[in-house]
Amino acid sequence: MRWLKWLLGAVALLILLPVVAVIGALAWVNTEGGGAFLARQAEGFVPGLRIEGLRGPLPGHLGFARLAYADAQGEWVVLEDGRIDLDLKALLSRTLRVERIEAARVALARLPAGGEAAPAEPQPPSETVLPRLPQLPVAVQLDRIAIERIELAEPVLGQAAAFALDGEARLAAGDLTARLDLKRHDAPLTAALTLALTPGADRLAARLTLDEAPGGLIAGFIPPPEGGWGDAPLHLALNLDGPASGAALDLQASLGPEVTLGSTGTIRATPDGRYGANLQGEARAGPLLPEAIRPLAVPLGFSLDADLPPDQRLALRKLELTLPAGRLAAAGTVDLGSEALDLRLDLALAGSVRFGSLLPDGIAWQSLAAEAHVTGTMAKPAIALTATPEALATGVAQADAVLGPAPRLALNATLPGPAFDATLDAANGRLAARGNLAEPIAIDATLSLPRLEVLGAGSEGALEATVRATGKLADPDLTITAHSGRIAAAGRVLEGLALDAQVATPASAPRGTARLRATLDGLPVALDFRGRPDGQAVEIEAAEARLGPAQLTATGRLDPAAQLFTGTARLEATDLAPLGRLAGLAGLAGRLALDATLEPRDGVQGFDLKLDAPRLAYAGQQGNLAATVAGTPAALDWTVRGKATQGELSGRGRLAAAEGAYRLDLAALQAETQGETIRLAGPARITYGADGGIEVANLALAIGNGGRVQAAGRWGPERADLGLTIAALPLSLAERFAPDLKPQGMITGEVRATGPTAKPEIRARLNGTGLGLGADWARGLPPVTLRAEASMAGNAAEARAEIAAGPAGTVTATARLPRGFGTDDPLAASLDGTLNLAPLAGPFLASGADRVAGRLALALRAEGSLDSPRLGGRATLTGGSYRNPTTGVRLSEIGGIITGEGTRLVIERLEGKTLGNGTIGIRGSIDAGAPGLPADLVITARNARPVASDLGTATIGADITVKGPITGGGAVAGEVRIEQAELRVPEKLPANVPTLANVRQRGPLPPGVLPPEPPPPAKAGAPASAAPPMSLAVRVTARRVFIRGRGLEVEMAGAIDIGGTVAAPVPSGSLELVRGTLSVLTRTLTFKRGTISFNAGNFIPQLDMAAEATTGTTTITIAVTGPANAPRIAFTSIPELPQDEVLARLLFDRSTSSLSPFEIAQIAAAVAQLTGLGGSGGGPLDKVRNALGLDRLGVSGAQGNTAGATVEAGRYVAPGVFLGVRQGTNGGQTGVGVQVEITPRIKIEGQTATGPAGDRIGLSYELEY
Repeated sequence: MRWLKWLLGAVALLILLPVVAVIGALAWVNTEGGGAFLARQAEGFVPGLRIEGLRGPLPGHLGFARLAYADAQGEWVVLEDGRIDLDLKALLSRTLRVERIEAARVALARLPAGGEAAPAEPQPPSETVLPRLPQLPVAVQLDRIAIERIELAEPVLGQAAAFALDGEARLAAGDLTARLDLKRHDAPLTAALTLALTPGADRLAARLTLDEAPGGLIAGFIPPPEGGWGDAPLHLALNLDGPASGAALDLQASLGPEVTLGSTGTIRATPDGRYGANLQGEARAGPLLPEAIRPLAVPLGFSLDADLPPDQRLALRKLELTLPAGRLAAAGTVDLGSEALDLRLDLALAGSVRFGSLLPDGIAWQSLAAEAHVTGTMAKPAIALTATPEALATGVAQADAVLGPAPRLALNATLPGPAFDATLDAANGRLAARGNLAEPIAIDATLSLPRLEVLGAGSEGALEATVRATGKLADPDLTITAHSGRIAAAGRVLEGLALDAQVATPASAPRGTARLRATLDGLPVALDFRGRPDGQAVEIEAAEARLGPAQLTATGRLDPAAQLFTGTARLEATDLAPLGRLAGLAGLAGRLALDATLEPRDGVQGFDLKLDAPRLAYAGQQGNLAATVAGTPAALDWTVRGKATQGELSGRGRLAAAEGAYRLDLAALQAETQGETIRLAGPARITYGADGGIEVANLALAIGNGGRVQAAGRWGPERADLGLTIAALPLSLAERFAPDLKPQGMITGEVRATGPTAKPEIRARLNGTGLGLGADWARGLPPVTLRAEASMAGNAAEARAEIAAGPAGTVTATARLPRGFGTDDPLAASLDGTLNLAPLAGPFLASGADRVAGRLALALRAEGSLDSPRLGGRATLTGGSYRNPTTGVRLSEIGGIITGEGTRLVIERLEGKTLGNGTIGIRGSIDAGAPGLPADLVITARNARPVASDLGTATIGADITVKGPITGGGAVAGEVRIEQAELRVPEKLPANVPTLANVRQRGPLPPGVLPPEPPPPAKAGAPASAAPPMSLAVRVTARRVFIRGRGLEVEMAGAIDIGGTVAAPVPSGSLELVRGTLSVLTRTLTFKRGTISFNAGNFIPQLDMAAEATTGTTTITIAVTGPANAPRIAFTSIPELPQDEVLARLLFDRSTSSLSPFEIAQIAAAVAQLTGLGGSGGGPLDKVRNALGLDRLGVSGAQGNTAGATVEAGRYVAPGVFLGVRQGTNGGQTGVGVQVEITPRIKIEGQTATGPAGDRIGLSYELEY
């Protein structure tokens, strides 16, 4: 049995040896030497692999300190501190469980160097679309994959980034589920992917989300708009769920609120290789488009329905794009195998209003429809296109007439080439072009306008033009012909056009001939050209162009490549008048000649130009002009000298350009006009830099006698330092622009701008002396002295000015705008000072009798904004007076205060005194900022005597209110009380006032004489009143009104109501007689009735008055009736007598047959007295009195028991001593009297006479009340 033991021992040893070997191998591998051996073996199998710090324990746990892959360029990826843990016990349950795959760091420096990819192995046919997963005998479960830091260097994605990865996965029974989460360390970014793949059911469910902060990694791959993406975050959400035959797709993506993409639908695939999609959605990408295009392309709606079968014949059932600009639809087939095309496109363009500023002015249409059919192959497509607009307009009447509202474009083209055949059929014309753009090209184009009369303005006939191009596309040979009848457009008429031109290779070696004949607005037009090639240049053998009296000729050599010309040219116009009419410059006349010599200078074009216009006339000016220009575009010298009716101009200088900068050197410049001379004080320079900055050096102008304006400094491009100085500048220079004002005086000042050009700081100072106006109406005004300062820093501005007008006073004005000149920006302004009214008003009132005086103290303020200022402060009037000796109006001690409260002007007190210590005043307010200028005023008068003249005086009281809008809707109401008034009737009025007709001014007015106002133009209807349309409700009451003069002594009383409006007052009421008498020579009549009334609608008093007297047995009545401007005076008696008999009985109590010549003369004087008529020479007695040198001469009738008339005569023999004589006509009643004036009120009287009168002496005292 011993051998059995050895046999069993051997068997046991054979069994244990592999186990011990495996155990030993595992133990050895987990040693440092074993791990190094295993790493070397792995590095040998994988080129470029390097493992450091391999550790266990194996086989369930594998770790390493560092793992790197390298290629020929070095290491491109490194993994650090990696670990893989397996659950080996799970194999017992047929599951390969990986507990974790971890790494502390993965660094990807770049992508590996590229190599030749092995061709993909052909896949066997499958019954499903989704890929088959491997069928393993065990399930595979990954509990966690975690990489703490994945570092991607800049070459990988364009910028360095660091991520963290976490996930899990499971593969069992051919189904796969997985989850991956990605998070960025150095910037906000998160991404998540969940996946469920079931190939057996041919089903997939996947969801991907991505969120990234603004300016992140993914946004960097999208070209940013101008200004960058700003604060636009990125969001992406993709869902795909369903079977391969119809999986639902939902995609939502956005990059900020203005860049979005949304799409829903289904995608499909079948195992036989058929693919399809049915999608719809909307995209917005405004920031990625030019600003002008955005309204046309945002939003973009899309819809797609397409299938791709295994035969690669794409069926496009529907592709539709919808934009604000229109709609594009496509349908058809594309054979991807044979590249055959069969597509139909439909375009519907929106109206031109949508395209706004993208279109030239005047271009418009209501809609545009186009259809295209694309056939052929992708390499050689053929296109048939038709397009028709609706309601097309070009803005040019002639073009609209030719094209019509719906011209039709038809195009057939094939590629390559392309070869094309295009026609544009318009309402009244046709354009056709056909040919091939493949070289050598052959293109023919024809324009036909058979009815030129549609152009209007007298056009007629037809126009035919053809163009043929052959040879090279970039340098073709051209043949052009054109013929027309009469064309009228833009106010011009072109007749008999005939053009024939042949030009060969115009870009490289031009040669050819051209001939044109026509008539433009009656002026013959001709063009002749003949040239031949000279190497790369063209020799111009003859070139001549003529337009009426103007002719241009040129000969020489033109190098098109170098753009250089060598030769001469001359433009001569012997008569500018026809050319002036053609250019719309009526009145242009004269002649000119321009000679030019051109040649290259240092590789650039050089020229010598000379302009000579010995006679020019335009707009009432006549003169001449001569100028020269010599040099190159880089540097030229110029001179100019001209003379006109009102002045002369001369100058010379140099203009140079270099590297985008320009420099103007002024050597001399002088202008003379209206006796004033402006000249350049010395050489000056103005430089315009390439950076846009302007520099001025030594620019000084001497003006008039001692005036000077000087500028120096720099403006831009970023900063400014520019100054302007004005010295002793006479304002009379502005008289040409304001001839009616005739400015006078002299100003000095300076302006300086410094700092950034966007918001420079500006300071200005201006002084003026002797300022005034030389106009006739302004003569007598005191001269003004001005001192002003202003500054502006940023948006803030402030100014201060002091104006002194000598005896008229001084005012100071200030203004502050702390935020600028916007309508809503705040304002603070003031006006302070004192003005004397007499010097200011005197010159304007000198021609009349009005006189004004007073002192006005100003302390005015303005706040708020420029658009809505609020007024404040006050104006105080003291010592004011107004008088008019002619009318007798006089107000004194006028004083008051006017204040501002926002937009309201408040009259706190404005009052003046009249004779007798009466007063007239006004108080209240007017709102100048409210609609209609609402007012609330009270006008009062107390014991006022505003008028005191030979025509009358009155004492009045008044209480009147003005309320409501002045410009409409307001009311004037109250009462005017006439306490006492005296109206004096003038003793004499002229018999008539002659009217001089057809008076005309001949010759200039004498100095100082104001021209008469021109008569106002005649207007239809009644003239409009300038008075405000305010309602009137004023009552005028008169207690005592005395009417005296011309024998009248009448007292009246009553009331008058004034209604209507201020523009059209309506008086009503009357004055009634209280008592009254009328004295005619020696007879006194007593008024029995008297009424002065007013008819509605006018202010002409209506008179109804009657006075009576009894002489003997006759009762005589004098009646005055009718309007006051044309009264009717009637004499009646009881018993009834003739008019002359009534006067005789009234004056002398005798009939006319018994009157003496002197008494008849007195009757005539009485008539003149009653009517107020009679010339300035007086009556017959006045003429006798003047002839005898007497101061008094009169004839009186019989008195008492005396018989006959009495003649009285006398004169002043010494100051205050009057000597008189009386003689009766019957020989008796003779007497002599004397009167001595002791004082104006006390007189001594004495007389000696025959008859009953006898001798007497007495003392008299007079008192007027």
